[in-house]
Amino acid sequence: MRRLVILALLVGCLVAASSAAAQASSPPAGRIAFVRDGAISMINADGRGERQSMCSPRDTPPSSSLEGGGSQFMAGNADEPAWGPAGSPPAPRPLVVLLGGLGSKIPSRKDDPRGGDWRFVKRRLEAAGYDVYAAATRPNAPPGEAPDFIDSQSGDWRESAVRLDRQLADEGYGGRPVVLVGHSMGGLIARVYAQIWRDLGSGCEPLGIVQLGTPNMGSEAAHLAVGPFNSEAAGKLADPIRMAAFNDEFQNDQGLPIYRLAGAYFPASAYALSRRRVDLTVIWNAVSALYGAQDNDSVVTVASVRGGPTRGWRGCATFKAVHADSAWLSSFRDAAGCVLPRRSGKRGAAAIDEKIMLRIIADVRAVARSGGALSAPRPERRIPLAHQIG
Repeated sequence: MRRLVILALLVGCLVAASSAAAQASSPPAGRIAFVRDGAISMINADGRGERQSMCSPRDTPPSSSLEGGGSQFMAGNADEPAWGPAGSPPAPRPLVVLLGGLGSKIPSRKDDPRGGDWRFVKRRLEAAGYDVYAAATRPNAPPGEAPDFIDSQSGDWRESAVRLDRQLADEGYGGRPVVLVGHSMGGLIARVYAQIWRDLGSGCEPLGIVQLGTPNMGSEAAHLAVGPFNSEAAGKLADPIRMAAFNDEFQNDQGLPIYRLAGAYFPASAYALSRRRVDLTVIWNAVSALYGAQDNDSVVTVASVRGGPTRGWRGCATFKAVHADSAWLSSFRDAAGCVLPRRSGKRGAAAIDEKIMLRIIADVRAVARSGGALSAPRPERRIPLAHQIG
């Protein structure tokens, strides 16, 4: 009997020790973390994080089997602030500004404080500790309204940036540093705002940009929207000469960090559905032919997302995702995520959307902690206009 009691005590001690070790080595649930350049960075709900080396300087950083440009996401803990350069005095809390794309309809904060199509992204960023504002946007919005809606069909992206600045001032955000997150054409408006903000009135200084499926080099698919929607913006996006002129003017001369995210579902991934949806596969591969069969999200090629300014380049993560959660693409959403992630009931899409969302949070955090313009930007030449056209 004594031996059984001793044996039971020993087993209990071993179980308790292994449980404590597992808790010490496993990051708490509900945290966000990512692996990049051989180090793990972890973020908790209050937006604080830490960076820990995973290998010695002589080791090769581990590769990841997950999508997203070699960054792996998992649960984690955190201690560093989610904004302001490390080791610097406490910085003002930045405002994350969400900018919609071509044809988007984002209600005003008064009409829908959840953020419209941005509600999933907005909620997750707020849970990570950030203040978030979804810019009011709708097609063919006339000037002078209150709030001054951004016109999502306009190709005058400078005017769109001016309207954004008025919104920020009217909503009481004047003087706040901002992180600009733009989906599709919204990423182009972000580039313009980042360059002209000093000439405007809100005093909201951009710290950097996160682009989601942004056509920095234009989009051939925009030709499909010119006629039916009578969109000035679509015509500009489909014109390589006008896009070259835009890129020549807005080169990110101030050196703000720009993180990019692209969808690459077509044409290769569509073949996986050929047995079930031959008609849709044929249609979308025909659309992909507009891009010379380059990887694309049905609207923008990966090459276009990666194009534009080279200064401030901070990488481009690529996911098996379509451009938007629209009726056009709903048939593929069970196998593909969305460049603008939304909470989906379809298992495959929800898993990819979650990876994209975690990448967005990681990129916003990287921009917020950069302190704005790069302190020591790498020498990068301006891209000649002729090279922008090709």
